[in-house]
Amino acid sequence: DFGTVAGNKQISVSTDGVTKNQIFTLLPNALNSIVLSSASNETTPSVVAGQTLQFTATGFDEFGNSVSITPTYSTSSGTISSSGLLTAPTSVGSLNVTATSASVSATKQVNVVADALDRAVLPQPVIVVVGQQVQLNAVGYDQYDNVVSLSGYAYQVSHGSVTPTGLFTAPTSVEHVSVSLTGAGLPMGLSVTGDVYAVADAVAFAQIIPV
Repeated sequence: DFGTVAGNKQISVSTDGVTKNQIFTLLPNALNSIVLSSASNETTPSVVAGQTLQFTATGFDEFGNSVSITPTYSTSSGTISSSGLLTAPTSVGSLNVTATSASVSATKQVNVVADALDRAVLPQPVIVVVGQQVQLNAVGYDQYDNVVSLSGYAYQVSHGSVTPTGLFTAPTSVEHVSVSLTGAGLPMGLSVTGDVYAVADAVAFAQIIPV
């Protein structure tokens, strides 16, 4: 019994006090399973939208011995080369990468995440009475229009004041206010597209006009 581990084995035969050794190779059995792994070594790997991630498929027999394979790769979204290089789609979500050889296959789920922050937008004009407060809620996007979290970025304004999280206190004068974001990767600040207006308090400026 030479066991179940493939590799070089030695058999010794003794005759009339003379021992002869013979080396032979125990080959693996037929392909039984495939393990599919990525360059990121994550259980559920992630890849940035539009970027690449390398996959490798390794074959094993029923005893866990490595079996040489030339797998065929496929993906449910994006594209993948014959060597296992995945190019992710430009939209976020999840996809499945599959490696197949001799009717044996393995599949791994991949999460596609947004690219770096490219721009931020105020969905609608913000109008606030001078001296009053309003919460700014800009929405961040990557270069492919995927939504990007603005966590970790701080608001800045050209007039009035604002907390890092966007609570804006309007100036005491009527102004058209510019808004920007600062944070890691944005050393010069990122302008936020959208309009913020500090307007006069109508009641405070009401006049009684004699008839």
